[in-house]
Amino acid sequence: FVLCDWQASMGCHASKEDEQRQMGRRKRVDIILKRDEEMKIETLSSAPELKDIPNDVPFIMLQFANEAIRAGVRECQDTVDELDLKQFKVLFPPLSHCVHTVARMKGNGFFPMLDQEFNDKLLAAKLYSNHVEESTFRRMLKEAVSLEHDGDIVVAFNEWKEQLLSHLKAEDEILCPLTADYAMKIGV
Repeated sequence: FVLCDWQASMGCHASKEDEQRQMGRRKRVDIILKRDEEMKIETLSSAPELKDIPNDVPFIMLQFANEAIRAGVRECQDTVDELDLKQFKVLFPPLSHCVHTVARMKGNGFFPMLDQEFNDKLLAAKLYSNHVEESTFRRMLKEAVSLEHDGDIVVAFNEWKEQLLSHLKAEDEILCPLTADYAMKIGV
């Protein structure tokens, strides 16, 4: 795993060696996609074995999760901008659940793994406490939704959104180089 397109978009820069590794990684992904297409995977029982999945998939999935969260926030923002709070109340609960699940995945597995490898850099950067703070803002937003106070919903959403997007950006800035270093370290 070396710098991917999303990492480059975050301002991370690859060395020539990183770029060559990335080309090799893209070839492996193309081979896997071609193989999966040939297999016509239709059920979980026919899915590839875990050992066949490249080691960098968890890193990629984490970034996909962050991007899905950002997309969900944009959808909710559109409903708030239009004062369509009925639609907001439909969109927000699954987004909230997604944010909660991803935060648990990071805090209980991904972050500790990287902290162990990199001398608690994530702990020092307060990424764990960002999740606690986000959860507090999300809880206040849920309360505003349950009380059905439209003005409070708008204010609570904007506060939660600001904290969430800020902490996702901080994660990207810290995780971008660490995940690349870790993946190179384990030989991906």
